Amino acid sequence: MLDRNVEQVDRDLEDLLAIPSSLFRHGDMSFSTDSNKDISAVARHFLMGSAIPSDLPDFGICLTRRGNNLFCTVVSKKQKIIVHAFVKNVQGGASWEDLKFSLREARDLARLYEVNDKPVNFIVQGEARHVAI
Repeated sequence: MLDRNVEQVDRDLEDLLAIPSSLFRHGDMSFSTDSNKDISAVARHFLMGSAIPSDLPDFGICLTRRGNNLFCTVVSKKQKIIVHAFVKNVQGGASWEDLKFSLREARDLARLYEVNDKPVNFIVQGEARHVAI
């Protein structure tokens, strides 16, 4: 699925993602915990400005391409995060560092809102949002 130029997923990224043990495949590069809920539309939100769908799975991960760039989108209801991050450009190297930074930032912000009793159902790209679910 990913080419050889993308570095291996390390333990830190695995822990940040908290991928459930069972996922359904939707197309080539999209996976979710629900057989009927694909998060490709969430990726399109970041790539084309469309709305985030209200019918989200508990967890989903999707790799998308735009031109020469590869992006990763993650939805986690448990962590209350929706993240979209650059992974690779076909002309250069690749790294999971942007994704790890975005996941950490969203997770920490979601925890901060929870500790301060501020109602938010998702942190989307570092911003608290109410996403109808």
